[in-house]
Amino acid sequence: MELHQLTVLYVEDEYAIRKSLALYLKKKVKEIYTASDGLKGLEIFREKKPDIILTDIEMPELGGIEMAKIIKQEDEDAVIIFLSSHNDEITLKNSFNSGAESFFSKYDDYEDLFKEIIRLASVCKKRRDNAFIRATIEEILETQGNMLAVVEGSKVAIANLSFLDFFNCKSVEEFNSSYQEIGGIFLQDIQKRVLDLERFFQKNSNNIIEVATHSGEPNYFSLQISQ
Repeated sequence: MELHQLTVLYVEDEYAIRKSLALYLKKKVKEIYTASDGLKGLEIFREKKPDIILTDIEMPELGGIEMAKIIKQEDEDAVIIFLSSHNDEITLKNSFNSGAESFFSKYDDYEDLFKEIIRLASVCKKRRDNAFIRATIEEILETQGNMLAVVEGSKVAIANLSFLDFFNCKSVEEFNSSYQEIGGIFLQDIQKRVLDLERFFQKNSNNIIEVATHSGEPNYFSLQISQ
């Protein structure tokens, strides 16, 4: 993402610090939004959807860590950098557990912070591009009547409604928690179908098989069996 396209939200309750960094960033990025506490920051985030969020930790009304958790719940791709005068182990742990990408002292050199903003701008672009691609794939899958799913490794990443309905699941997350490995499901299904066919031919001398489709209507298949 080009810097002239980048939008940044800066949340800081100390006016002098907020004004100083905002003036610096104003010369570097497309737009800089500012807020004096977490509640105002959350309001601006929801309205403006900035690319990167910079936030202090200890603020009135709503702290930075609490605000970050809410933002990540609403947008898991949000890019957050903490700026704080506190850098003890517990603060750092809580910051990164809330979904932050980076942590800086609010008194660090602006150039170091800006280098990190440049790096995260490319991360932001990749996430936005991936989100667009994913939404496009989901839209395409939903227009198909067949069971369709996109698999990453051994897990389903995207699935259409027909797929989820077949496995009696309401979401991809529910499917993945119920079934450990997608490949194993179909392998077991194939093995079961082979066993069913073997049992059929052991009990029947004719070569006509009736198979019900997903809608319940029968399809008939004639098999030529070599003795």
